[in-house]
Amino acid sequence: MLQKKTRVFLILSDKKIQKGKLPIHSLLATGAVHHALIKNGLRTKVNIIVETATARDSHHCATLIGYGATAIYPYLAYQSLNDMIIKKTEDNAEFFEATRNYRKGINKGLYKILSKMGISTIASYRGSQLFEIVGLNQEIVDLCFCDTTNRLSGTTFIDLQKDQEKLAKNTWSQRKGIKQGGLLKYVHGEEFHAYNPDVVRTLQEAVKSGDYEDYKKYSDIVNYREKMVIRDMFDLKSPKDPIPLDDVEPIEDILRRFDSAGMSLGALSPDAHETLAQAMNKMGGRSNSGEGGEDQKRFNTDKIQNQTSRVW
Repeated sequence: MLQKKTRVFLILSDKKIQKGKLPIHSLLATGAVHHALIKNGLRTKVNIIVETATARDSHHCATLIGYGATAIYPYLAYQSLNDMIIKKTEDNAEFFEATRNYRKGINKGLYKILSKMGISTIASYRGSQLFEIVGLNQEIVDLCFCDTTNRLSGTTFIDLQKDQEKLAKNTWSQRKGIKQGGLLKYVHGEEFHAYNPDVVRTLQEAVKSGDYEDYKKYSDIVNYREKMVIRDMFDLKSPKDPIPLDDVEPIEDILRRFDSAGMSLGALSPDAHETLAQAMNKMGGRSNSGEGGEDQKRFNTDKIQNQTSRVW
């Protein structure tokens, strides 16, 4: 007699967090379990169900699936939707409609992510590891994201533990409630944002006044900010002596290689779109009109002698 195939469902959950114990991020846990099963020849016999509060948007779900999750239950997202419902009924019709819409949005995001890689089924995406690690120590990559490209090292397990300890301290503190944080929306004193109020305000002042000193205030805030992205760690160094100005191309030739990036008219507004085009045309650069080509009304533009206006 043939034995019936046994389906094993392994549930990874961070739902019942206890005081005195630190949770492991769901993506780290999923990747580590996924690769452990592979190394022991058991992966095809086990389904990994991830019950987590850390999955909120399409990218979160894409990474979990990409590192082995069979299915995801984002319970905190569901609880948040339930809390936002003002009028509750016995059949919870509004809640079920809200969760359906949420899943629809997540699925549409996943379709877009998969399509960029030419993948048409979720089964082909599962465990594909079509990502690149940025800023994690190789020790973490070897355990949780084995064989994933990791060009830059960074955060270690000790760093992750310290972050969890800090979060746990705030969570279980009786003196203050949980902060909303500022990851998505700027909140003073929370996560640093490149486009913070100081940057926006000084930029607007510099544009309105046209004063170089006002521009310096803006540029100093941007150039001397705390390290936020990888490019902030780059520094230009050259052992060569400065090139004489006589050996440098004239500015008119250099400006011809400048161009403005293609941007949708609807994303900017006609006024902003035309201002960018005029600026590039006056300096002899190239103006990218975005999709749809140029409006005929914009064919007659101001021209500066000895400079060619080009549109592409």
